[in-house]
Amino acid sequence: MGQGENFGYVSPFDANAILQIPLSRRVVQDVIVWSFAKRGKYTVRSGYFVAKQLRKDELSNEESSKQGIMGSLWSRLWKATIPNKIKIFSWRACLDILPTQDNLMRRRVLASARCCFCQQETESVLHVLWSYGASQDVWAGSVGRFQKLGTAQNDFLQLVSDLMVKLSSEEWNLFWVICWQLWYQRNTVIHGGVFQHPSSLAKRAVDYLKEYSNAQDTLRVSDPIHVPAQQTWQPPQGSVFKLNFDGACFDDGAASGYGAVIRNEKGEVMAAIAEWGGAV
Repeated sequence: MGQGENFGYVSPFDANAILQIPLSRRVVQDVIVWSFAKRGKYTVRSGYFVAKQLRKDELSNEESSKQGIMGSLWSRLWKATIPNKIKIFSWRACLDILPTQDNLMRRRVLASARCCFCQQETESVLHVLWSYGASQDVWAGSVGRFQKLGTAQNDFLQLVSDLMVKLSSEEWNLFWVICWQLWYQRNTVIHGGVFQHPSSLAKRAVDYLKEYSNAQDTLRVSDPIHVPAQQTWQPPQGSVFKLNFDGACFDDGAASGYGAVIRNEKGEVMAAIAEWGGAV
């Protein structure tokens, strides 16, 4: 290939670099060499081994990436300011171990995985908590960040992973409370209950979160009051004795007691007494 010829798919920069490669002085015919075999000859066995190894490396990278995502997810989930029962529910939802129609059919408990309500799609965790029409109505009545995400996710874990980097702490807490209420409503309707209006369900989730937050503030232990350190006992000066005594009441005044100790200037106990008394 000359300098003035059309380089086709090779850029001029690469073509010039190729032309700079020194050629062998020996006239040797080019041969095809398979570098993954000792003799350089391709075999189906060696090709299968290479493909298997490449797939193993790919799965290993995917697993490492998934473990990193899951680690971040669990860390943020357990730190969420929501009741523990909702945290456990959320953990089960992310692991896809909720008793949905899909999971029950896989365990051969049910013959069909179709949604009990729409009868059109498979009832997965994502379907119940996000993509189902009634669920979307609830999310539409909630904060705008939920409405803008859409329903293009393949599974619930992908949805949660997307939300984890987009939601604030308050929105993250609200998301899980709404999911829990959607699951609770699904179970209620299956067992003979009625659908709540989507707007009331969204409002109830906000109120529930506020009630829980207020309860936590009430139960939170305030900073301990600073108590000055007790003075160290000092021995008396000279050849005298010091008497220390104290009394106490027990069982709301039903019993009492007192004690006394006498020590000398060396701190040695010269006499001591402890007695129970009657009602105060």
